[in-house]
Amino acid sequence: IDQHPLIRSAEACYRSSSMAVELAEKSNTRLHILHISTAKEVGLFRNDIPSTEKRITAEACIHHLWFTDADYASKGTHIKWNPAVKTAGDREAIRAGILNGRIDVVATDHAPHTADEKSGSYFQAPSGGPLVQHALPAMLEMVHQGVLPVEEVVNLMAHRVADLFDMTDRGYIRAGHKADLVLVDPNDPWKVTKSNILYKCGWSPFEGSTFKSRIRGTWVNGVQVYNGERVLTEHGNHAGERLVPARRDVQAHHRPLREPKQQKLRGRDALVRDHLVQIGVQILGRLRHRRGRCRFGRPVKPRDREPLVSHRIVHAFLRRIRRDENRVRHVLCQRIGQPQQVVSVRAIA
Repeated sequence: IDQHPLIRSAEACYRSSSMAVELAEKSNTRLHILHISTAKEVGLFRNDIPSTEKRITAEACIHHLWFTDADYASKGTHIKWNPAVKTAGDREAIRAGILNGRIDVVATDHAPHTADEKSGSYFQAPSGGPLVQHALPAMLEMVHQGVLPVEEVVNLMAHRVADLFDMTDRGYIRAGHKADLVLVDPNDPWKVTKSNILYKCGWSPFEGSTFKSRIRGTWVNGVQVYNGERVLTEHGNHAGERLVPARRDVQAHHRPLREPKQQKLRGRDALVRDHLVQIGVQILGRLRHRRGRCRFGRPVKPRDREPLVSHRIVHAFLRRIRRDENRVRHVLCQRIGQPQQVVSVRAIA
């Protein structure tokens, strides 16, 4: 495990991030890079303009701000992440990056693998770990250590997140905004043990750490969901809502799809077209785009917002419809109760 930061090397991280930045600058598109883990990567990002004016922004994770490669000896595969936790010098550069504005936000990369899974060998243990419960206490511990001011914690984990992702009614304590709040006692030390871990996976990479700040309560959309001791949302009675950003960057900087010439359809043909669109959405959800070709693959997880669909995917979908006309006709006829001989899928597609 101590070789993990060499296998998932700093050079690989920099080359992938720098290539993405270069392509984004060349095409003047919006880019947000996750999980900055090296000192060299920090230098790819600007800090001479406000985050809201940047076209390219960056995020750092709690574990890259806290752990170093020296912790592999005691934590083992429990701190195996991709990208890997690297040197103390990399950690200090990332800490400097969140202070000087090159890194815009801080996140968790929460991945609650079970204790049994994480206790396997290097090649068997999955990368990732649970972090949402201890993310804020860890950030506030860095405030006590003098790493950053408490105001910057709020900026990195609330204000800038809302600003960058166009969440117009969240991220601030303001009249008319959603009441997403946390109550903190900054001077009530406690130690992370298995008995006070709330994750269903039952472990934390912070086990044995002592934090000076304790969370006393959490509210989501004005509903208290944590009282300092236990989660108050048993049996799935949660208070969360889907977040749907305005996405003004996408609307402003992506060319819209050209509207195809519509053929006037009447009666049964119009009904067939409507059902064909529904089937098309399902098929698009199972397509994977690889090297200019689309093929059936595993289902894609549903997104909180509609994805951008390229001309190439649309055309590939139409080709698929025409190639599998008999199968699609069978599904359509089952839906609309018509014999297969009277439905022309190819003409409508």
